Amino acid sequence: MNKFEYKILSLQTGIIRQGKAMEKWEETLKELGEEGWELVAVIPMHAHLGFAGSTPQIRCFLKREKK
Repeated sequence: MNKFEYKILSLQTGIIRQGKAMEKWEETLKELGEEGWELVAVIPMHAHLGFAGSTPQIRCFLKREKK
């Protein structure tokens, strides 16, 4: 029996230069932390089209103990 549950969160990076994205990410991760979620990994998701080296999304992998 698995004692953890998992959540995958996709965050958009296209507006990161505006600073608002970072604030929203921080707010979201704080809320999830208060619910018991722990961030365990972050993976960039590269686009097939667009600018070379661009990362339009990141995927955050979270876990918490089952209640």
